[in-house]
Amino acid sequence: MRMDEDRRNFNVLILGLSKDWRQVPLSLIALAPAAKIGNGVAGLEKWKRPMNLILIGMRGVGKSYVCRLLTVLTKRPVISTDMMVEYEAGQTIPEIIAADHGDWRRFRDLEFEAVRKTSVFKNIIIDGGGGVIIDLDAEGREIYSERKVAALKASGTIIWLSGDIPWLAEKAARKDAARPNLDAARSPEEIMRSRLPFYEAACDVSYDVKGMKCKNVAKMLFRDFEEKL
Repeated sequence: MRMDEDRRNFNVLILGLSKDWRQVPLSLIALAPAAKIGNGVAGLEKWKRPMNLILIGMRGVGKSYVCRLLTVLTKRPVISTDMMVEYEAGQTIPEIIAADHGDWRRFRDLEFEAVRKTSVFKNIIIDGGGGVIIDLDAEGREIYSERKVAALKASGTIIWLSGDIPWLAEKAARKDAARPNLDAARSPEEIMRSRLPFYEAACDVSYDVKGMKCKNVAKMLFRDFEEKL
């Protein structure tokens, strides 16, 4: 029953081209039926099995933009786990964290529910939030998220876009001022370095995209996965 409900909600969870799901073009929503039942979509019939492409990586690496470009190349819908959390909660991420006085536990639980729902679908692109491979222990320390990674792996291939940490940290500090602070006691660079083993453990394949334009990253991924899967 829950799966049927998740499938019915699919049309309002296609979030690839807009910050607001209500503004998603109808041309993208029209792709939903093919994604729901796992049929091949234009240009990808030779893929061996229905699967999702799941992009993970740190803030600022360009995941969301690459996902949007892949949507055009593959004709597959894309779902952002961050946007799904905001839609389900009826709050922005900063509002969720502020309501919990800086505690990220509830957000990570909401993120798990978002990940669980994406695993219902096939032949989609998943834009994983920067901490989608993270959970928190009883003391609030970041740990590897077995539950979220397992749910993602069950539905497709996890692709880690890695980059230069000092540059990503500087970019996150400069451009993500509206984002809630992950840890007041640690710098963005310290947090990113501590997460490296988690990304490495979670991914099926990784790409170092330092210095690459997002359009070239998207083309590379499309080429590699079209030919190899």
